[in-house]
Parts: sequence; structure tokens; C-alpha cells
Amino acid sequence: MKKLLVFALLLALPLSLAWGYSSGPPNDRAGNPPQNANCTACHSSFPVNSGNGSLNITELFEYVPGETYDLEISLSDPDQSRWGFELTVQNMQNAYAGGLTVTNAQQTQLNGSFLKHTSNGTFQNQNSGTWAFQWTAPAEGTGDVTFYVAGNAANNNGSTSGDYIYTVFQSVVEAAGNQDPDINLPELAHNFGNVMIGQTATWDMTIQNTGGADLSITSISTLTEFFSVDFTDAITIGAGAEETVTVTFAPGNAGFADDMLQIASNDPDEANLTVSLEGTGEVGARPDAFSLLTPADDAQIPGDVISFSWEEAVDPDEGDVVTYTVEMSVDENFTDPMTFNAGPNLFVTAGDQAPGMYWWRVHAQDTNSPGRYSTETFTFTLGETFVAEGGDGMISDFAISEIYPNPFNPEVTIEVAVPFSAQLTLEVYDVLGRQVAVLHNGVLQTGLHSFNWRANGPAGIYLLNASNQQGWHDIRKLMFVK
Repeated sequence: MKKLLVFALLLALPLSLAWGYSSGPPNDRAGNPPQNANCTACHSSFPVNSGNGSLNITELFEYVPGETYDLEISLSDPDQSRWGFELTVQNMQNAYAGGLTVTNAQQTQLNGSFLKHTSNGTFQNQNSGTWAFQWTAPAEGTGDVTFYVAGNAANNNGSTSGDYIYTVFQSVVEAAGNQDPDINLPELAHNFGNVMIGQTATWDMTIQNTGGADLSITSISTLTEFFSVDFTDAITIGAGAEETVTVTFAPGNAGFADDMLQIASNDPDEANLTVSLEGTGEVGARPDAFSLLTPADDAQIPGDVISFSWEEAVDPDEGDVVTYTVEMSVDENFTDPMTFNAGPNLFVTAGDQAPGMYWWRVHAQDTNSPGRYSTETFTFTLGETFVAEGGDGMISDFAISEIYPNPFNPEVTIEVAVPFSAQLTLEVYDVLGRQVAVLHNGVLQTGLHSFNWRANGPAGIYLLNASNQQGWHDIRKLMFVK
């Protein structure tokens, strides 16, 4: 609504309000064209605007199409005691302009395009009358409009004699359209709420141009790393149009975070506009505790290849993905560990490692917590393969005793030493961890056993994996060449 002033105008076109109608006069008695009708034929005691009173209407110089205004009519005369009025609004073609709205049905009524008093709105035995109403301006291009008002300052004698008729008219011009760009943001502050660390939340910020010329947005920026905006090149928003720009909150720390997003444009009144941003980072639940599987603690591993495996670390947060990294170190403090990324898998293989003693552990990492290490840290000793025989020449340890030829094409022979009858598994995997062959899975008696494998896949490195139920485990590289 516009802030308005009040003025009084006592000279106008000939107008009248018939007091004979205490519940409201007939239409077309506001002195409006084309008839310019009035009620002086009945209320003829005095000429129009000849009394000592005044008729006032809220002053309005110009209107903005479609906007609604709060207006007021007031009528007073020191010698009178009852009051009435009629009002209408017309454009330059003498047609009803805009829309009148009753705001107090006890005092005013609307009959077609004419607003007037009611029986209860005559303010009987009071020294003045005041009536409030609303007017909604017409559509763009209507042009100038005129308010026509007539007021009856009656003496309350029950007849038409002794009453003074006052009139006023007021012309209001249509405001010129805004010829400048005018930036408008429906939301000047946004709270992203609680967001898990490692996750993001987005907001589609709407930028409107309520002006009459193109709005050019030359830059949109934030101050901190936790808030960002998808804006690279300047954008142009036409008059009356709008665009959306995506703003992202990616918390890096737990707790409250805020920022000030800054928009630079060619709006002459608001060249730099600021939007408040805030959000809270939350730490999610860590993955559950998990244990190491192989190689077992204090394991003796012949060769130079190690196959690590461990239990799954279940994440309590639904939809969260856990990935694993094996850390292998020559000292128990993991001063400078070697790392092997397993992704979401529960195993990984490391080859070409030097003989010696190693410590190993696994770190489980999810997307919104610090993660968790395996419950324990294991050690193993890596060394050369040999078949240990007792003093009587008997085999004393499980071992892959020989692989020949290696490299091979296309067939290779593997010999396994078995010191006592046991369940033994002999498998071949490719470097991606996919099983390509099972050479044996069952009981073997004491002695040396030979197995042949003919490769039919692509050339490259394959891994021979041997294990038994007593905890022995060995991995060897097989080189297939063509």
C-alpha cells in the first residue's frame, strides 16, 4: 500500500447526494459524466459547495497498475449533524476504472461501480462522517483516471431542506513504467539445516527482474569454502523474467557455519545485494567394529605375494558406503606405511614385497565420519618358499614346492607339498580378483602332488592361491605369455 496524504478540494463539477435516501442514494449521483447528475433538484436549499464545511478525499497523485490503495473520504460542516456520500472512478472514456472494495460493510456498500454510505454509516448526531475503502488500480495502459465524490451534510430534520451538498473530483495519472532493471530476491536468507559431513545440500535461489530493462548479473560469490554457487558467466534476465541459480552447502566440520553470498548487477539502486547463508554440519555414525582375517597373526608367508582379507564394517547410516584401505608397515607405529586401496571389497592382494616382518591393519572409511581401524593389528613374516623335510626325509610343512615353467605358454605345472592328510584348496585368480580356475578343493594325502593348469584367457599375471583349514595360506604369481 502507498503512504498517502490528505487534501481538501471544495470546488468541483456540479454534484449532489440525495439525502432522501438515508440508506444510500441512487447510482449516478456522484456528478460523474456523461450525465453529471446531481440531487440539487431535491436538496435545493443552497448552491453546491456554498456551506461552511468541506469534503476531503485522500490525495493520490499517480497510480501503479494493479496496485491496491487504502483511501478515505471525510465530510464535515459546523452547522450539520448527519452525513452521506457517493463515489465512483472513471477513465478518460467515462468507463469504470479499477476496482472499489468495501472495507467496512457497516458503513459503506458497493452498488455496481458506485460506493456509497449505508443507513448505519450516516453518523447521525455526530459532527462529521468518515468512510474508508480500497481501490485497486486498473491494468497498464488505462491512462489517467478521475475520482468523483459527492457528500451530503444534512441537518437531520427528516426532509430535504436545509442540507448542504459538497462535491470534489480528483484526477490521478498512471505512473510511467520503470525503465531501469530492478533486482528482487524472494528469499534474502537461507538455512540449509543439518547436513552430514561428506554430503551436500542445495538451494535453487530465484533472482527476479521486476524492472523495465534487462538485468545483468555480473558475479555471484561466497566467502567460505563450505558454501558455493553454480555461476561462471554473466547472465541476463529480461524485464519481468526470473532465473534460478544453485547454491550448495558442503560442510567440512561439525557445527554451525554461515556465509554471505554477494550478487553484483546493473541495478542502479542495488548494484550489490547480499544473501545470508547458514547451515550445520553433522558427523555421522562410524562403521561398526570389525576384525582381520588373513593373513593370521604371526603367519609365515612364503614368496612375495600377500592376500589380505577382513570382516565387513557395517555402517549404521542407511545408504552410506564404506571403503577400505590396508596399511602395511615395517614398524608397529606405522611411521611410513604402504597402503593398498581395496574400495568396497573385503580383500586386496599385494605383490613384489621384500622378505621380512610386517605389521598390518585396515581402515574402514565412510562418507560422513572419521572412520574406524580394525579391532586388532596383525603381524606376518614374508620369505622364500622351501619344502622343509624332517631328519627322516619326510615333508614337515605345507608348501608350494615348485612352479614350472614360469612364465608359461599355455600350460603350467604346480607342485604342492603336503605333510599330512588335510583339506586343501588350490585356486587361480586374475589381477582383478576374479576366480578363473579351481585346481583342487578337497583332501590330499601326505606327499608331493602335481597339478596342471592350461590358461585360455588373456596374457598377463595370474595369482595362484593355496590354503588349508589349519591356517596355512600361500599366494604365487603365474606369468602367462603368448
